[in-house]
Amino acid sequence: STSMPTLQKSSKTVFVKRVRSRRQVNYADVTIRWGLYESAIRFVGYPIVPGFDFAGVVEASGDPAFAAGDDVLGITFFGAYSARVLVPARQCRRRPA
Repeated sequence: STSMPTLQKSSKTVFVKRVRSRRQVNYADVTIRWGLYESAIRFVGYPIVPGFDFAGVVEASGDPAFAAGDDVLGITFFGAYSARVLVPARQCRRRPA
């Protein structure tokens, strides 16, 4: 069980639980696994959690544009393979119906 973060409304961040049936692997993720993605080495180092894009359900929001239960997709600078991601709200969009 993961505890839910309490996000201040002014934080402009969104906590998203990834939905496993909505995952993908892109070429950049593969190059990270090969150890060839230069910015992964320079800015994060290893071990690293790959993944640049995600889709899931908002669990908590510090931005009024999103609420718990919203179906979203978004991007992040690594880490999108995680079960949950905390990202700036500007990097999320509502998933089209």
